[in-house]
Amino acid sequence: MWKEFRIAVSFLTRLPLPYKGEWDERSFSRSSVFFPLVGLIIGFLTALTAAVFRLTGQTMLAAVAALVTAVVVSGGIHLDGFMDMCDGVFASRGRERALEIMKDSRVGSFAVLGVVMLMLLKCALYCAVLPERWFFTAILAAFVFSRFMMVYCILGFPSARETGLGATVKKYVSKPALLWGLLLFLLLCLWHGFYPLLIAFALAFLVMYAAAAGISRFLYGLTGDIYGAIAELSEAVFLLFLVLTVSVLGGLGLPAALF
Repeated sequence: MWKEFRIAVSFLTRLPLPYKGEWDERSFSRSSVFFPLVGLIIGFLTALTAAVFRLTGQTMLAAVAALVTAVVVSGGIHLDGFMDMCDGVFASRGRERALEIMKDSRVGSFAVLGVVMLMLLKCALYCAVLPERWFFTAILAAFVFSRFMMVYCILGFPSARETGLGATVKKYVSKPALLWGLLLFLLLCLWHGFYPLLIAFALAFLVMYAAAAGISRFLYGLTGDIYGAIAELSEAVFLLFLVLTVSVLGGLGLPAALF
């Protein structure tokens, strides 16, 4: 499994753990079992950056530094997919044209608008969680959840294309990849009893499932670009529900941690 782990790291990040061998289809697909773990690694580096810049007392600076770190570590691979999805899905040109647009390397107006709004939302959410003592766990959980959703969508929806990166990664993906992702998330919840993570997980999962189902209905399946877009959106949706959950619990006078 060391080979598959290195493939997952090489595929999802720009970290210096490259796999220089051949990426056979089976190993590449089976590497998806490590997607949530790689998400944890990206989340840790992002949260660590936020923690360092948080010491300056400048929340906005810490939030922007964290966002930049996430993009640099991941190489922007999922943002690229998100932008392609915005151009293709929101162009309102029909399924075949949407798939063609997503394969085009050029960037359209919908992609620019989409990525600007997404980054603004993420920045606002980071600014909301950074003053809290649970910010580190929240960021870790957001990245684990987002990569878990990638694996779920790979398993749960058909491929919109017969060939391509998305179709390849789907071939040999297995359900244990989901179980390991769930276990990793539960361990984060148990870290200091921060149960709002579970509520945010459930709500974000429902929203992202509905979004993936809607896109799948339009495209007759999902693509590699959509998987990346799901990851980016899942981070933001999870943090949004986490902030709302903690706010509601606070309004009701309920503690946000079990211990």
